[in-house]
Amino acid sequence: MATYISGLCLPTAMLSTGVPYNVTTIEQLTADIAALNAILDNTCVTPEPPRAGLELTWDDIANSPFATFGDLNTFINGNGGAANYTSVEVVGNVQTFYGGTAVNLGDSFMDGNDNIVSIRDDAFQVVAQGRDCQKSCAILEAIALPALITQVGSSQSLNPALTSINLQALTTQSGFCQSGNDTLLSMSLPSLIIQTSGNQSNNAVLTGFVANLLTTQADVNQTDNTLLTTITTPLLTSIGTGNYVGCTYNIMTINVDASLFGAADILLAQAGGATII
Repeated sequence: MATYISGLCLPTAMLSTGVPYNVTTIEQLTADIAALNAILDNTCVTPEPPRAGLELTWDDIANSPFATFGDLNTFINGNGGAANYTSVEVVGNVQTFYGGTAVNLGDSFMDGNDNIVSIRDDAFQVVAQGRDCQKSCAILEAIALPALITQVGSSQSLNPALTSINLQALTTQSGFCQSGNDTLLSMSLPSLIIQTSGNQSNNAVLTGFVANLLTTQADVNQTDNTLLTTITTPLLTSIGTGNYVGCTYNIMTINVDASLFGAADILLAQAGGATII
């Protein structure tokens, strides 16, 4: 592999060995360049960028329900979604689907699947999904849907092995998401603005929830997380009822907008020993 320096072709390896390339005369530089270009046959090679797609990792590739990219499109489109993948590559137990644009996964994408290990959208293709997605999966460990903007309810819940969720673009979600996950330690939704009810609840070992842009939430969110110590929602100005119930108040710090300091849920948590900031 080679790169251009001052209009001349030099191998990248020469520049990345950690040893400075020293030259004392223009004759030496000219000779070195000539020798290197002779090796390269005067051709500078530009590496192709790695391909990215929707990556599904299985415990065994034989357990994938999608033999072709068409099978995946058919499943998604048949469940109220929209998918237009054009190819698939299989390496070991990993399938990577390419060519999708503005994909909506629809309903029930990975609902009750006992063989999926991880879901990664490294191509930022998936922008929406419906209800009952990534739910009740026995060995699902990681979900990365970084371009997902909206989702309906009951997603990313009841996954006993789930330890990692990346939903960095999610702005709106309905109820009962990210709940009942036994091994999820922390949850960050940096773009979330609005959520309805029953989210981020009953997670056995969850210690932190961060949603720095959240302004509005309805009822019964962040409940029954007995190890939860921090809720960081500094822009939260509208809250329903029944939030934080069942948590261990005396180990909690709850960060909300000052306009909510008199809200019933905040006062109840404070009376139980929570720190409100």
